[in-house]
Amino acid sequence: MKSNPSRPGLATYFNYQVSIGEAILYFFLTLLIGQIVGGVISAPTYFMKELSHVLLPLSFLLGFGLAALSIMTIKKLRIQELKNFFHTKVQVKHIVMAIALYFSIMPIAEYLAMIVPTEGYPILEDLYKTFESSFAMIFEYKVAAFIMVVILAPILEELIFRGLILRGMLNANISPWVAIFLSSFLFGIAHLNPWQFLGAGMIGLSLGFIYWRTQSLLLVIFLHALNNFIAFVITLKTESLDETIFEPNYLTLGIAIILSVLIAFFFYKHSQDTALNGVDSNDDIQDLESIGEINEH
Repeated sequence: MKSNPSRPGLATYFNYQVSIGEAILYFFLTLLIGQIVGGVISAPTYFMKELSHVLLPLSFLLGFGLAALSIMTIKKLRIQELKNFFHTKVQVKHIVMAIALYFSIMPIAEYLAMIVPTEGYPILEDLYKTFESSFAMIFEYKVAAFIMVVILAPILEELIFRGLILRGMLNANISPWVAIFLSSFLFGIAHLNPWQFLGAGMIGLSLGFIYWRTQSLLLVIFLHALNNFIAFVITLKTESLDETIFEPNYLTLGIAIILSVLIAFFFYKHSQDTALNGVDSNDDIQDLESIGEINEH
């Protein structure tokens, strides 16, 4: 099939660009739209609790969905471009390495989430109580919480933070390390509490790295969903937000760091042909079919 290079002046998945300033702006736009729209949609639940089964996931979908569409509108990306974000094929070896990297990073993320104290400081104690109360809905509305946490959050958050923001910065030839760190930092802040900020930020670093090397949004959505599913099950089983999978000690942390570095290095060396290394506005941009051909080899 023939290659279909993008037409000059037309913003597409392959050539749209996001500056560092724009990335920060889109982050605040996402929070603003997500909080306002989500708040309006879920408002009736304060008067009729039973509506939470439907309105909680709907508020998340519409809030962050509209945020993603707003960013696409600003960047003049047509709605048809959405299919491109979910189309890139991925090699089996990259799937295996991505899963290995995720599990090696998990003990580090858990440790980072634990270093922020939950007591001893009045401000943090009050904030943690608010944090716990916000998660009470997991126990009260299990199905709604599952849809939000395990299905909608991975899809919409990855589309915004790895798809639109990170890819746009990589397309703009911003240093991959700067782009990955910034998108992960913003991803951590988006959780609006210091405990998830550090843990989610570390997970975001691994997801950003994986996206950079594979260009597969579906792969990072899967890993994000896996992470949230594990956390969801543990939270339901223990009825606590403090439980961890790995033993929190320096030996576990040290092994996790060494494994993460080794796996990331191996991943880097074996993904040279699929990594996203920016675009040249004067060159033709390969279409999805040519990228698929590379990934199939």
